[in-house]
Amino acid sequence: VIEAAISFISLVKQTGPREWVFNELKLIDEINFRFMEEIPPYENVESIVSYMHYYPPSDYLTGLHLIREYNPELICECLDYLKPEKMNIAILHKDFAEPGFTDKKEKWVGVNYRIEDIPKSWLDHLNSLSPRPEFRVPEPNPFLAKNFEIFIPISAEKYPEKILEEPSGTLWFRQDYIFKLPKASLGVYLISPFATNDASNAAGLDLLAMALQQDTMEELYAAHLANLEYSISAGDRGLVVKTAGFNDKLDVLLGKIFEHLITIESRITDGFFKVLVDQLKKKYKNSLLKPSSLYNVYEIMCGEKVCRSNSFNPTDPNSVSVNYYQCGISGIREAAIIEALIWIMEEPAFNQLRTQEQLGYHVSSSMLDTHGVTGFTISVYYQIFKFTPEHINERIEAFLHYFHNFLSTLTTSNYMERMTSLIKNKEKPDVSLDEEFSRNWNEILRGEFMFDRLERTVEFLRNITFDAIKDLYQKLFCFCDNEKFRKISFEVLGRQSKDESELKKGLSLTLIPFTIFFVMILEVRLLREEIIDLKKKRIEGQFLIKGKDKREEGKYKSIISKKGKQKTVYRTESEHSEDSSTKRVSFNKDISVKHIPRGAVLDKQGQVIGYLPENEGRKFVRNVYKEPLILNEDDLAEEAARILKQVENADCIVT
Repeated sequence: VIEAAISFISLVKQTGPREWVFNELKLIDEINFRFMEEIPPYENVESIVSYMHYYPPSDYLTGLHLIREYNPELICECLDYLKPEKMNIAILHKDFAEPGFTDKKEKWVGVNYRIEDIPKSWLDHLNSLSPRPEFRVPEPNPFLAKNFEIFIPISAEKYPEKILEEPSGTLWFRQDYIFKLPKASLGVYLISPFATNDASNAAGLDLLAMALQQDTMEELYAAHLANLEYSISAGDRGLVVKTAGFNDKLDVLLGKIFEHLITIESRITDGFFKVLVDQLKKKYKNSLLKPSSLYNVYEIMCGEKVCRSNSFNPTDPNSVSVNYYQCGISGIREAAIIEALIWIMEEPAFNQLRTQEQLGYHVSSSMLDTHGVTGFTISVYYQIFKFTPEHINERIEAFLHYFHNFLSTLTTSNYMERMTSLIKNKEKPDVSLDEEFSRNWNEILRGEFMFDRLERTVEFLRNITFDAIKDLYQKLFCFCDNEKFRKISFEVLGRQSKDESELKKGLSLTLIPFTIFFVMILEVRLLREEIIDLKKKRIEGQFLIKGKDKREEGKYKSIISKKGKQKTVYRTESEHSEDSSTKRVSFNKDISVKHIPRGAVLDKQGQVIGYLPENEGRKFVRNVYKEPLILNEDDLAEEAARILKQVENADCIVT
């Protein structure tokens, strides 16, 4: 990568400054500045103020956005600084975390690192590089817009119209008359009945979208410079292509995308395909860590369920509990009532759970509408050493009882104030063409074509009575014998320090099908990967325990061997203080155990590879599982023997 960068810099130096390149960049900046979308006032002020000391007063507004003067001498001077001798290389890699690789620690953040000089031989090699034959200076940008005519219709429809309908497709169109910019947003949905009818086709569609996105990246980078945007993704029923930008060249951009789509098969090499498959596997694995909207289409089983998992970050105490209450399939009126209910609930929830009870640093409530299935969530972000997830759940449920009483005491005038603010919020106009396009596009994807959904919702909100909201709350979230009550608690638990408490591994036994079965799959996969990984290694860890020793001095401590027989490993020696003893072990080399903490797990080289905390009659086995395995003392030996049978090449597990 570095050699390629130096080689391209060499090409730029050979060709020298080109005025047409400057003029093109200048034109792009002028176009972007001329048709810049509105910036929020506070962001605009902050941006201007932060750069005022760089420009004279006459350029305060334009200095950050426009270039004015072509100066080839200054360009050459800057190019002279781009040489290997002035280069700093920063490399980040997970393997650098291995012990002994780094020799310094950053003062404030505590990051381990190492600094080395670039070898002179490599600098000489980089200086000798010539431009690679495949490198070239970019040609004039073919996507640069030249026609900025704005089409203002005499009369225009407020919502998209169907202007073409054929067996092969349907075309919806709406002429913009609000933003009055020479821009457009365009979406194409290539629908196929075979797109996601089985897992193989669904994976194939994902691969096609990824391949097309990467295949177009190089050629269409020029479109990005010309302020044209595009995206390629796999939808529920086919391939989705969206473009946005200046009218003048939008057709050129779309044409290039479909040219690549038609010829993509001939350009997918074996190596390219392997890279795509690896990326898709990683994407699928990551997707298991968060729920997909597709799963929410299913109706949750009645009752209260819990899905619990530990955080993947072993040093992060931050936790989150999200209670999801499913209301069922709803029309516009029911959805409007639920939205009004959550709008009223938002402030009391924050005040009670965040301000009064101080459960966490972030508390929120929100409505969810997934494919017509409505529900709402209450989320609390907290720290595991302050509260248990059970306590958080109890306080959320207590708040729902409190909110039931809150509604009964809310005055009509206060209710009307809240509803007025909600209606004003819903009536805010779209701030950009893309925002309006996205709303209409979603209606087309849903197949409902209710482009006036927002207006209808506002109309329902104007006519909803306070009694209707209270009745719906009582019906959906009553706290007595509600046979249709549906709730899931999603809990991700942070990590406490090893000495504070034990962490529960895995998921709650109350897992249910459909909505959260993906979490079960994830847990099985992780356990299988751990076992496979252990089969490749020889575990030679032994426990060295410091602390009170109630056994007789000189008595041998035993462990379970592979065959389940007793095997002597080390014995207690007479090195006692008043309240502690140290058990020494025979290692492959001489080591000092004086400063090794209690419960340390050592390998045969004497390196600490984990810990064995003791807490309330339970012990953890850490040299087999990445997560602690919670065992009762009576079952520890039996469980260790069982694990040894599953893991090939394991040496021992101390009990």
